[in-house]
Amino acid sequence: MAEPAPNWVQELGPQLITLRREIDLLELEFASLAAQFASTNEFEQDGSNTPTDWIRINCHMTGPAAANSIAVGDNLGRLEKSTVGAMGGELGYAHLVVLARTADATGDAFNERDLLEKALENSPGKLHFLCRHYRHARPQRDARAVVERLRERLGDHGREVRALDEQVQLRQISAS
Repeated sequence: MAEPAPNWVQELGPQLITLRREIDLLELEFASLAAQFASTNEFEQDGSNTPTDWIRINCHMTGPAAANSIAVGDNLGRLEKSTVGAMGGELGYAHLVVLARTADATGDAFNERDLLEKALENSPGKLHFLCRHYRHARPQRDARAVVERLRERLGDHGREVRALDEQVQLRQISAS
């Protein structure tokens, strides 16, 4: 029979949970500020091509992490109940990332109520797969609208927007 772990080891789990909840709250605050920053042209003053690049470089983050922060911040108004859940510790910040990316992908077809219970019952990883199904069950946001939104945000900077625009045109031609 194994001996019980020392008290300090037994205390690690609750400490990890408490710390993660505090980090999640800070991530929420960061996401809100990141979205506000992304809505300005301040990133251009420092020579960055996009708000995501500026945040990635200056906040020492990966590109996807910076983009996730902006996505969550942009969608806080559409994720009101989920945000309350995250603030209360029922959901983690990672849940909000999955929901925000789903909201971006499905546009007006997104309904937080459809996914809130799934978010509360599942890990962020499982929620990701459930949201993939949700995305495919709804009309996708018009690709042209996505490109236009990027152009507005980026001022038509960089190769990424032009490359995406070319892909959309090719897909529309092949679908015709």
